[in-house]
Amino acid sequence: MKQRTITVKGTGQASLPPDYIEIPLYLESRDEQYDQAIELASQKLEELQHCLEEIGFKKEDLKTSSFTVDTDYEQVKDEEGNYVRVFRGYIVRHRLTFGFDFNHEKLGDVIQVISNCPAHPEFSIQYQLKNESALKSLILQDAVKQATEQANVLAQAAGVTLGPIQVIDYDWSTISYQPRELLLSESANYSMAMMDLQPQDISATDYVTIVWELI
Repeated sequence: MKQRTITVKGTGQASLPPDYIEIPLYLESRDEQYDQAIELASQKLEELQHCLEEIGFKKEDLKTSSFTVDTDYEQVKDEEGNYVRVFRGYIVRHRLTFGFDFNHEKLGDVIQVISNCPAHPEFSIQYQLKNESALKSLILQDAVKQATEQANVLAQAAGVTLGPIQVIDYDWSTISYQPRELLLSESANYSMAMMDLQPQDISATDYVTIVWELI
């Protein structure tokens, strides 16, 4: 006799409070001369590094995520009324990031020093999880629980009994969640830094498919 089975997909949901803060930053430098544009970018980086060193960070803590140099053109009308591209110089775009364990007082110091930094970086605050595995464990537990409850309901309605589990199918890819983000700029000031900002918990969903034998 062919073995009878039931397959149920369980949806697991869980949330945890963020325990890590990441600060993405953006520096932009422009100049008509390539060497000057690079020099200005280097100067802004040194200014930013110096500002962060004042509150205990090291140069190595500030990581570059991208660095690009592009030519800058502008569309202008010539004497005959036709649009032509006029070279304006070079743009250096530098994206960086650094992070630290969640600490409201330290975050206040970071906002204050960046907002007063001569480099005038654009920046944001991302509340994250330092270790995603804890959230994934909670989600998987909930997914298995939900699948088991649904399988029992279906089995009872059909007048059968759940037997041993035959298969557990799960995609071991990294769970996807959105960090809580607060967008700021150089206009941020110390009064904002001292606000008691409490980010929402970080939530995520994942799925587990389980096959039971029916007896």
